[in-house]
Amino acid sequence: MRALTRAAAIAAASFLFGVLGFGLHMAAPTAMLADAHGMIGSIAGLIGLLLALVLGLVIWTSHGVYTTQVTESLSLGPIVMQLDHAFEQLGPKGLEGRKLLQGQVRSHRERFWGEDRRRRGAISYAVSRADTRDMAECLARIAPADDGERRLVATTQSLSASMIQTQLLMARQLATPLPPILLAVVVGWSFLLFFAYGLSSAANPISLVMAALGAVAVASALLLIFELMDPYDGLFHIPPAGIDHVLAAIGVRSDAKA
Repeated sequence: MRALTRAAAIAAASFLFGVLGFGLHMAAPTAMLADAHGMIGSIAGLIGLLLALVLGLVIWTSHGVYTTQVTESLSLGPIVMQLDHAFEQLGPKGLEGRKLLQGQVRSHRERFWGEDRRRRGAISYAVSRADTRDMAECLARIAPADDGERRLVATTQSLSASMIQTQLLMARQLATPLPPILLAVVVGWSFLLFFAYGLSSAANPISLVMAALGAVAVASALLLIFELMDPYDGLFHIPPAGIDHVLAAIGVRSDAKA
């Protein structure tokens, strides 16, 4: 909803700049407009080219953010399952680790799909540090009886570090997916473009309708960018079904083992 509101505001502002261009076209002397017609068209073409190129680049970048989040979210499942299996192989010694793992996965779900998602960037380092400390303390309490158990402990250390690192990277990437100034420049170019189009055209119902449709088209592209940059909330959100299935699997297995 927030992305839709921002896109609607940009569409309205773009149309308003087009109307301002129409107004200046009506107020300016005809001879002056005729003399400046070539310059207006050239600048409008330049701005249109810049807007098309950079807007396409921004859409591609935001799509990259989305696909990276999907890939990393999917990669967590196998890591968690391998980590749970390694703790299971340790028998009673690994029960505490399995319960801790389940709690950390629940915390991850809350940060990305729950109430904590709006502040995940601010708490990402603190949560990752706490998870690293808790897992290290848990593993330190395990006393391996043979080389096999020592290898399992080493495996859990490696997998746990990989899981926490992936979670941290996912959160930090979403904190600053695109520089705000880049989006501001793109929006500013769209305003200038609509102003130039209005300045070079006479105001009539057809011109107004086309200006409105153009504003909606630009806003829809920006809506796509906003939605792709927020992959856990919105039209293109990544569903939590995958992590819910992982939680159910390790939860059932932990309960059964206990």
